[in-house]
Amino acid sequence: MLQPTEFPIIRKTDRDLEIPVFHEFLERNKGKFESVLDVGAHYSIEYYAKDLRNFAKKYWALDPLVDFRLVPLVDWFYKSTIQNYKGEPPDLISCLSVIEHIGSYPEPVMDIEGAQDEAFEKMLKLAKKMMWISFPVGLSGGVPAELMLITKSQLDHWKALCADFHVEIGYYWSDGPQAGEPWRPSSEEVCFAQPYDEKKGTRALCVMEIYKGT
Repeated sequence: MLQPTEFPIIRKTDRDLEIPVFHEFLERNKGKFESVLDVGAHYSIEYYAKDLRNFAKKYWALDPLVDFRLVPLVDWFYKSTIQNYKGEPPDLISCLSVIEHIGSYPEPVMDIEGAQDEAFEKMLKLAKKMMWISFPVGLSGGVPAELMLITKSQLDHWKALCADFHVEIGYYWSDGPQAGEPWRPSSEEVCFAQPYDEKKGTRALCVMEIYKGT
Protein backbone atom coordinates (compact mmCIF):
# COMPACT_ATOMS: atom_id res chain seq x y z
CA MET A 1 0.00 0.00 0.00
CA LEU A 2 1.18 3.54 -0.73
CA GLN A 3 2.25 4.87 2.64
CA PRO A 4 3.99 8.31 2.75
CA THR A 5 1.57 11.14 3.49
CA GLU A 6 3.89 14.13 4.04
CA PHE A 7 6.62 15.32 1.72
CA PRO A 8 9.54 17.74 2.17
CA ILE A 9 9.81 20.83 -0.01
CA ILE A 10 13.29 20.53 -1.54
CA ARG A 11 13.18 20.82 -5.33
CA LYS A 12 9.80 22.54 -5.69
CA THR A 13 8.76 20.07 -8.39
CA ASP A 14 6.86 16.80 -8.60
CA ARG A 15 10.10 15.05 -7.61
CA ASP A 16 9.47 16.12 -4.00
CA LEU A 17 6.55 13.70 -4.09
CA GLU A 18 7.82 10.98 -6.40
CA ILE A 19 11.22 10.30 -4.86
CA PRO A 20 10.03 9.48 -1.31
CA VAL A 21 7.04 7.47 -2.60
CA PHE A 22 9.27 5.52 -5.00
CA HIS A 23 11.90 4.95 -2.30
CA GLU A 24 9.24 3.59 0.07
CA PHE A 25 8.07 1.22 -2.67
CA LEU A 26 11.63 -0.04 -3.18
CA GLU A 27 12.14 -0.60 0.55
CA ARG A 28 8.83 -2.42 0.87
CA ASN A 29 9.66 -4.72 -2.06
CA LYS A 30 13.34 -5.26 -1.31
CA GLY A 31 14.42 -8.74 -2.37
CA LYS A 32 11.33 -9.32 -4.50
CA PHE A 33 12.99 -8.29 -7.77
CA GLU A 34 16.46 -8.59 -9.28
CA SER A 35 16.25 -6.70 -12.56
CA VAL A 36 14.78 -3.29 -13.32
CA LEU A 37 14.22 -1.32 -16.52
CA ASP A 38 13.94 2.40 -15.80
CA VAL A 39 11.97 3.97 -18.64
CA GLY A 40 12.85 7.58 -19.38
CA ALA A 41 16.04 7.47 -17.33
CA HIS A 42 17.57 10.71 -18.60
CA TYR A 43 18.35 12.98 -15.61
CA SER A 44 17.63 10.17 -13.13
CA ILE A 45 21.23 10.41 -11.88
CA GLU A 46 20.19 13.70 -10.27
CA TYR A 47 17.24 12.19 -8.42
CA TYR A 48 16.95 8.46 -7.73
CA ALA A 49 19.37 6.42 -9.87
CA LYS A 50 21.96 5.82 -7.15
CA ASP A 51 19.22 4.69 -4.79
CA LEU A 52 17.73 2.35 -7.38
CA ARG A 53 21.16 0.85 -8.04
CA ASN A 54 21.24 -0.37 -4.42
CA PHE A 55 18.08 -2.42 -4.89
CA ALA A 56 18.67 -4.02 -8.32
CA LYS A 57 21.25 -6.63 -9.27
CA LYS A 58 20.56 -5.81 -12.92
CA TYR A 59 19.83 -2.16 -13.68
CA TRP A 60 18.90 -1.25 -17.24
CA ALA A 61 18.17 2.32 -18.27
CA LEU A 62 16.18 3.39 -21.32
CA ASP A 63 15.84 6.79 -22.96
CA PRO A 64 16.00 8.10 -26.54
CA LEU A 65 18.56 10.65 -25.27
CA VAL A 66 21.70 9.20 -23.67
CA ASP A 67 22.73 10.57 -20.29
CA PHE A 68 26.46 9.86 -20.17
CA ARG A 69 26.55 10.60 -16.43
CA LEU A 70 24.27 7.61 -15.89
CA VAL A 71 26.05 5.15 -18.20
CA PRO A 72 28.78 4.11 -15.69
CA LEU A 73 26.17 3.39 -13.00
CA VAL A 74 23.91 1.03 -14.94
CA ASP A 75 24.50 -2.38 -16.49
CA TRP A 76 23.13 -1.27 -19.84
CA PHE A 77 21.79 1.95 -21.34
CA TYR A 78 19.32 1.44 -24.17
CA LYS A 79 19.14 4.44 -26.49
CA SER A 80 15.56 3.77 -27.48
CA THR A 81 11.91 4.41 -26.78
CA ILE A 82 9.89 1.87 -24.84
CA GLN A 83 7.85 1.13 -27.95
CA ASN A 84 11.03 0.01 -29.75
CA TYR A 85 12.66 -1.79 -26.80
CA LYS A 86 13.75 -5.32 -27.73
CA GLY A 87 15.79 -6.23 -24.67
CA GLU A 88 15.14 -8.76 -21.93
CA PRO A 89 11.95 -8.39 -19.87
CA PRO A 90 12.78 -7.11 -16.35
CA ASP A 91 11.22 -8.06 -13.04
CA LEU A 92 10.34 -4.41 -12.40
CA ILE A 93 9.64 -1.50 -14.72
CA SER A 94 9.88 2.01 -13.27
CA CYS A 95 8.63 5.09 -15.08
CA LEU A 96 8.72 8.40 -13.20
CA SER A 97 6.83 11.28 -14.88
CA VAL A 98 7.76 10.19 -18.39
CA ILE A 99 4.67 8.81 -20.10
CA GLU A 100 3.04 12.26 -20.30
CA HIS A 101 5.87 13.34 -22.65
CA ILE A 102 5.47 10.39 -25.01
CA GLY A 103 3.92 11.51 -28.27
CA SER A 104 4.82 15.15 -27.60
CA TYR A 105 8.59 15.05 -27.07
CA PRO A 106 11.17 14.36 -28.44
CA GLU A 107 9.27 12.90 -31.43
CA PRO A 108 5.82 14.54 -31.85
CA VAL A 109 3.03 12.38 -33.29
CA MET A 110 -0.53 13.11 -34.34
CA ASP A 111 -2.17 10.65 -31.93
CA ILE A 112 -0.55 11.55 -28.60
CA GLU A 113 -2.99 9.60 -26.45
CA GLY A 114 -2.57 6.56 -28.67
CA ALA A 115 1.21 6.73 -28.28
CA GLN A 116 0.86 6.96 -24.50
CA ASP A 117 -1.53 4.00 -24.43
CA GLU A 118 0.86 1.95 -26.58
CA ALA A 119 3.74 2.73 -24.22
CA PHE A 120 1.73 1.79 -21.12
CA GLU A 121 0.60 -1.50 -22.63
CA LYS A 122 4.16 -2.35 -23.74
CA MET A 123 5.53 -1.72 -20.23
CA LEU A 124 2.73 -3.73 -18.64
CA LYS A 125 3.43 -6.72 -20.89
CA LEU A 126 7.20 -6.51 -20.37
CA ALA A 127 7.26 -6.33 -16.56
CA LYS A 128 7.52 -9.85 -15.19
CA LYS A 129 6.62 -9.03 -11.58
CA MET A 130 5.95 -5.35 -10.92
CA MET A 131 5.49 -1.94 -12.50
CA TRP A 132 5.75 1.47 -10.79
CA ILE A 133 4.59 4.48 -12.77
CA SER A 134 3.77 8.11 -11.95
CA PHE A 135 2.21 10.76 -14.18
CA PRO A 136 0.36 14.10 -14.02
CA VAL A 137 -3.41 13.95 -14.41
CA GLY A 138 -6.24 16.37 -14.99
CA LEU A 139 -8.53 17.71 -17.66
CA SER A 140 -7.36 17.29 -21.24
CA GLY A 141 -4.48 19.66 -22.00
CA GLY A 142 -0.83 20.35 -21.38
CA VAL A 143 2.12 22.06 -23.00
CA PRO A 144 2.40 21.68 -26.81
CA ALA A 145 5.49 19.74 -27.90
CA GLU A 146 6.27 18.92 -24.26
CA LEU A 147 3.56 17.06 -22.35
CA MET A 148 -0.10 16.11 -22.24
CA LEU A 149 -1.94 15.28 -19.02
CA ILE A 150 -3.37 11.81 -18.56
CA THR A 151 -7.17 12.09 -18.46
CA LYS A 152 -9.63 10.06 -16.41
CA SER A 153 -10.91 8.13 -19.42
CA GLN A 154 -7.35 7.23 -20.31
CA LEU A 155 -6.56 6.06 -16.78
CA ASP A 156 -9.77 4.03 -16.74
CA HIS A 157 -8.49 2.28 -19.87
CA TRP A 158 -5.17 1.53 -18.17
CA LYS A 159 -6.99 0.17 -15.12
CA ALA A 160 -8.92 -2.18 -17.39
CA LEU A 161 -5.65 -3.47 -18.84
CA CYS A 162 -4.60 -4.29 -15.27
CA ALA A 163 -7.79 -6.17 -14.39
CA ASP A 164 -5.94 -9.44 -13.77
CA PHE A 165 -3.35 -7.87 -11.45
CA HIS A 166 -3.25 -6.31 -8.01
CA VAL A 167 -3.08 -2.52 -8.36
CA GLU A 168 -2.50 0.20 -5.76
CA ILE A 169 -3.28 3.77 -6.86
CA GLY A 170 -2.44 6.99 -5.06
CA TYR A 171 -3.55 10.52 -5.94
CA TYR A 172 -1.62 13.60 -4.83
CA TRP A 173 -2.26 17.34 -5.08
CA SER A 174 -0.32 20.58 -4.67
CA ASP A 175 -1.67 24.01 -5.54
CA GLY A 176 1.73 25.06 -6.83
CA PRO A 177 4.91 23.12 -6.03
CA GLN A 178 7.01 25.69 -7.88
CA ALA A 179 5.79 28.30 -5.38
CA GLY A 180 6.60 26.06 -2.43
CA GLU A 181 3.10 24.64 -1.90
CA PRO A 182 3.42 21.14 -0.35
CA TRP A 183 2.24 17.87 -1.84
CA ARG A 184 -0.52 16.01 0.01
CA PRO A 185 -2.57 12.85 -0.59
CA SER A 186 -5.75 13.68 -2.47
CA SER A 187 -8.61 12.04 -4.35
CA GLU A 188 -9.39 11.05 -7.90
CA GLU A 189 -12.19 13.63 -8.04
CA VAL A 190 -9.94 16.55 -7.06
CA CYS A 191 -7.02 15.56 -9.24
CA PHE A 192 -9.01 15.10 -12.44
CA ALA A 193 -11.07 18.28 -12.04
CA GLN A 194 -8.34 20.80 -12.85
CA PRO A 195 -6.84 22.05 -16.14
CA TYR A 196 -3.11 22.36 -16.63
CA ASP A 197 -1.75 25.72 -15.47
CA GLU A 198 1.66 26.55 -16.99
CA LYS A 199 2.30 29.17 -14.29
CA LYS A 200 1.90 26.57 -11.53
CA GLY A 201 3.17 23.50 -13.39
CA THR A 202 2.17 19.99 -12.39
CA ARG A 203 -0.36 20.07 -9.56
CA ALA A 204 -1.98 16.64 -9.64
CA LEU A 205 -0.09 13.35 -9.78
CA CYS A 206 -1.14 9.72 -9.89
CA VAL A 207 1.06 6.82 -8.79
CA MET A 208 0.28 3.23 -9.80
CA GLU A 209 1.88 0.16 -8.24
CA ILE A 210 1.06 -2.92 -10.34
CA TYR A 211 1.80 -6.41 -9.00
CA LYS A 212 1.49 -9.27 -11.47
CA GLY A 213 1.84 -12.03 -8.89
CA THR A 214 4.61 -13.91 -10.70
